[in-house]
Amino acid sequence: MQWKHQLDDEVKSLDNEAKISGIAIPSNFYYGFSRYLNTNPELASTVVLSKQLLAVKEITDILLKAPVRGIVRVKRTYEEDPALAPGAPMFQPGHEDPDQLPGRSQEAPVASTPPIPSKSSSTPRPKASARLSTT
Repeated sequence: MQWKHQLDDEVKSLDNEAKISGIAIPSNFYYGFSRYLNTNPELASTVVLSKQLLAVKEITDILLKAPVRGIVRVKRTYEEDPALAPGAPMFQPGHEDPDQLPGRSQEAPVASTPPIPSKSSSTPRPKASARLSTT
């Protein structure tokens, strides 16, 4: 599947950039997409996954140029998961996915930092849908 190849290529590229920059990353790190390490997503999910991959790449590129020693974790909302429709439980009982940020992009919990007001107050800004941890 084309999207899976794009993901694999992006992961390799980010890994190489981290190595060149001297930034530590965990082994077998998949930048929040580890559920696709050995499987392909549904074709209908690739649009939202491509957007999330682009966001993760852009944020990771910023971190690779910043004075951080390592990237520990990337979490994202599972927008592609139909089981996470509004009102559905976010996690299976007894199972927590280390890559999953609870919620959806429009309702995901945001860190305690207050939102930056937009210049156009008529359109509300969406909340964050990815969270990164660094050292």
